[in-house]
Amino acid sequence: MVLIDKVIPPLNEIALLGSNPLRVYVVLFEAAQHDVRDNCGGTSRWTIKGIANELFIQRKTVARALDKLLDTGYLKIAGEQKNGDGCYSSIWRVTHPAMLNAVRYSIELMGNPSERLRRMRAKQQKIDTSKYYEGVDITDF
Repeated sequence: MVLIDKVIPPLNEIALLGSNPLRVYVVLFEAAQHDVRDNCGGTSRWTIKGIANELFIQRKTVARALDKLLDTGYLKIAGEQKNGDGCYSSIWRVTHPAMLNAVRYSIELMGNPSERLRRMRAKQQKIDTSKYYEGVDITDF
């Protein structure tokens, strides 16, 4: 990993995606600049709700902006973190500008990250109800 604490962000390129992706990127980039842990910095733990509150925009707008940033390679998901309420939120990694071409090539090979993330989260939300009814006989009702 390459640190982004002394890097000029590609704001002109990101502005072409729209004003909301640009605003979301600036929030995440500023947070990621403060994460200078040896060779694994550049992450941010902002939640979609937190970004929406900070920028005074709707959560759906933030989610769409994040999808655009993910699909163009400016952001990656470094992992997930369990919140106090039991839900998981993403840990965002800002892509170093020198690594953008490599990240975009991998996106070209693997497909859009936002689509993969959507499918992955849909699988997490499905509940297997078969185990709830294992010990129940139909005559019990």
